[in-house]
Amino acid sequence: MQKLVLLIATVALIATLGASAPTANRSVPAADAWQLDFEFAPPQRLEITLPGHSQPRRYWYMLYKVINNSGRDRLFLPAFELVYQRSDGMGRIQADMGINPAVFAAIKKQHQRAYRFLKEPVLAMGRLLQGRDNAKTTVAIWPAFDEQADRFSIYVAGLSGQTQLVANPNYNRSQPELQEQALPDGTKISMTVNPRFFTLRKVLKIDYELPGDPVSRRSIRPVEAKRTWVMR
Repeated sequence: MQKLVLLIATVALIATLGASAPTANRSVPAADAWQLDFEFAPPQRLEITLPGHSQPRRYWYMLYKVINNSGRDRLFLPAFELVYQRSDGMGRIQADMGINPAVFAAIKKQHQRAYRFLKEPVLAMGRLLQGRDNAKTTVAIWPAFDEQADRFSIYVAGLSGQTQLVANPNYNRSQPELQEQALPDGTKISMTVNPRFFTLRKVLKIDYELPGDPVSRRSIRPVEAKRTWVMR
């Protein structure tokens, strides 16, 4: 359902722009470029044997708190992507908002003194009231990535309302922008197959390094290298 809502919103944006939309990049007005405060702890590892499994599984997680000091209530719909790199390639993993409850329970138990009101990731989504008293404290969780990786970046989306409209260099004027497709239940919707523009959003990027050799990297703590905001 969430994907469908986002899809409909994207189609509506393109339809609104229409043929008169500018070809140059365009950002939202500064007055609409709200931003949430984001506090986080360094990423950590977790190894746990899940119910019904005989072998332990490994995860990475990052505890965080989000505070709304933007001047009005906001809809908080975060997305966390971890992009790791090694000498011969790279990979990416999306945080699992609906992670196995046993994984969250293990994290909550381990940090119960410092994070007494830790919320499950999916329960932290939704309306975020103003002020620190209404802050939400939760966690982003990823399956363990390649142990040969020597660095990784975490991209946090959903913290800012700033967007930028960018022309699609591969847009084909001779082809339609929308195409009607049927969902599994038979419902027909219009999907964007030839977008004229892409919408970039302001995203927090946190770079980490994993120094040492491949063996030591299995237990070493990541070192934060840089923290920047990017349009993505």
